[in-house]
Parts: sequence; structure tokens; C-alpha cells
Amino acid sequence: MASKHILERAETALELAQEFLLESEDEMFDEDDIDEEEENESETCDKKENEETTPVEGENADDEEKGRKGNANGKEKDSTTEPKSKKSSKGMGKKLKSLMGVVMQPLGSKVNWKIDFNLGVNASNQKDKSVNKVDSKIEKADTPRNPRKSEQLSENDKKIASLENENKRLEKIAHKFLDECIRLKTRVGELSEVEAQLTAVKADNERLKAELLDQQKLRQRLTENLATQTEEHRKEVKRFDEELRTAKTDFTKLKCKSQEQEQELLRSRKELEALSKQHVNLKKEMDCKAEQYLLEVTKLNESLQQTETEKSELNLLLEKLKADLQIAHEHNTNANTQNAQLQQKMRAMENDKNMLGLQYEASNAKVSELRRAIHVLESNAFTTTTAQTSSDGSFSCPICGAQFTSLANMQLHAEDCNA
Repeated sequence: MASKHILERAETALELAQEFLLESEDEMFDEDDIDEEEENESETCDKKENEETTPVEGENADDEEKGRKGNANGKEKDSTTEPKSKKSSKGMGKKLKSLMGVVMQPLGSKVNWKIDFNLGVNASNQKDKSVNKVDSKIEKADTPRNPRKSEQLSENDKKIASLENENKRLEKIAHKFLDECIRLKTRVGELSEVEAQLTAVKADNERLKAELLDQQKLRQRLTENLATQTEEHRKEVKRFDEELRTAKTDFTKLKCKSQEQEQELLRSRKELEALSKQHVNLKKEMDCKAEQYLLEVTKLNESLQQTETEKSELNLLLEKLKADLQIAHEHNTNANTQNAQLQQKMRAMENDKNMLGLQYEASNAKVSELRRAIHVLESNAFTTTTAQTSSDGSFSCPICGAQFTSLANMQLHAEDCNA
């Protein structure tokens, strides 16, 4: 993992070094022009310094120089920024060398780095130029103004120290920049993956939208079908309700009829129970008589064994017993006939029940006729008021004068006469 991290750092450092080399080659041409301008400015400064002769004049010159510095801050700033840029380029060259050394050192001989360190050459050229400039300035400054030159050199040393600190700071920033580049590179890879995922999600979203539209269309069709089906179901429910009402009325009628039939059946069952009780009693009597007859037979057999003289009497007794048995047999046959008669009576009762039903219907018809007659009488006041009774209790029709024994018959006749 460490070697992989170092390789990533080396790749990013190489890319940055290539970019920096391309930029430094472009800046070399501009630096030559800047050097010529600096030489011209230094010559003008030397001429001005040679014009100063006395210390007072030197002090005044210092004041004037300070004024010139205050008035021409732009020029001095340019002159200070230019060596800063040069030294910063040198510092960047050193920094890149050290950075490449740090990057390449852990790898050892495993990686063969083929890099043309033009940065070192450019930095050495710039250093030679700066040394030549300093020598020319020293030669020009071999005048009574040496203290001021020493002050300028000390200021240059301070500037160099500040620039070295600045280079160190920039080196740290470069390390941070490398780390950020690596992080951004990984972040770009992650973002590409996220973008691929986003495209996939968008495709899924479009597919889901299409499916949602299909589902909405299907739901609309289903709602339409459901509306038609609900109307049909409502019609069916209404029809079933009507059939249920008719069935309830029929059921109430059948229930009334079944209750009447149950009452008739209960009455017939009570009669049947009474007849069965009579049959049981008769059977008990027959059993008792048979037991008595058996006892008498045993006694007679004993008497036959005792005496032969009583044989005739025993024969008579046997004849009597035979006669009694015949009578008992006749009683048994009579009981069977009675049972048959009872069954016939039950059948007749069922027939009577049917007849009663018919009579009940006829009576209902008569009742309806009577109700109709009463309604007619209530509606026809003339008929009710003009009806007269004779002295013998008969009623005469007020229309035709016919005689009737009952008022109801007369009213029915009067209704027919009105019709």
C-alpha cells in the first residue's frame, strides 16, 4: 500500500514538473528583458549617487532618496518583486528537485526515472546572472558610499532569508497541493463512478416512469370496468331484494299453513294416543283372562288325574273352556276389527281434515262476501234504513220486496238487486 501511495505521488509530481518546465521555458525570454531593464535602472542610480559630495548632502540625499522612494513606490515594488520572482523560481526549482528526490528515494533502483533536470540548469543560469549583476554593482560601488552598499547587501540578505522562508512555505504548500491533487484524482474517479451510477439510476427512473404510466392506464381501465360492474351488481341486488320480499311473504303464508297443520296433527296424535291406550288395556285384559284360563286348565288336569269319575264333568268343563276360548278368540278378532276401524277412523279424520280445510276456504269466501255485503250496506244508507222487518221476523228487500229470514241474506240480495 505504501509503494502504491508513493507511485501515485511520483506520477502527480512528474505531471506537475512537466507543466512547470513548460511554463519556465516560456518565462526565460521575459527574464532577459527584465535583466536589461534592471541594469539600466542601476546605472541611473549610480549616476545619482556620484552627484552627492558631502555628508550633509548625503543626508539630504538620503532624505531625497526616501522621498523618491515614497513617490516612486511602484518602481521599487517592481524592482523588489522581480528578484522575488527570480528567487521564487530558484526556490521552486530547488523544491521540485528535493521533491523529486523524496519521491524517488524510497523507490531505490526499482524505478528508472528519466527526467531532464532543466530546472537545475535554469536555476544555475539565473544564479550566475544574479552573481554577475552583484559583481557589476560592487565594481560600480567602489566609491566613498560603501556603508550604503553594505546596508543594501544586508537588506538583500534579509530578502534572501525571507525568500528562503517563503520557499519553505511554498514547499509545504506544494506537498499539500500534491496530496490534494491525489485526493482530487481519487475523487474524480469516485465521481465518475457516481456519474455512471447516476446514469443507471436515471435509466431506471425512466423505466419506472414508463411502468407507472402503464399502471395508471391499467388502473383507469380497471376503475371503468369496476364502475360498470358495480351498476350491474346494484341491479342484481335490487332484483334479489324484490325476490327476497316475495319469498318472505310466501314464507309467512306457508308458516301460517304449517302452524294450522301442526295443530291438526297434534289433535290427531292425541286421539291416536287415546286409542293406543285403549288397545293396551284390552290386551292386558286378554292376557289376564288367558292366565286365568291356563290356571283352570291345570286344575282340570289335576282333577282328571284324581278321579276318572269326574271325567264327564271335566269334559263338560272342557267344553265350557273351549267355549270360553272361542269367546276369547272372538274378543281378539273383535279387537283386531276395532283396530282396523280405528285406522279407518284416522283415515276418515284425515279426510275430514281435508274437508275442514275446504270448508275453511269456503268460510273464508263467505266471510269475504259478508265483508263485501257489510261494506255495501255501510256505503248504501238507503238500503240499511229502508230495510223493514215483518211481524214474523222476516226481512223484506226494499227494492224488489222479497222476504228473507236473515238480514245477511237480504243484504246480499239487495247488493245483487243494486247491481
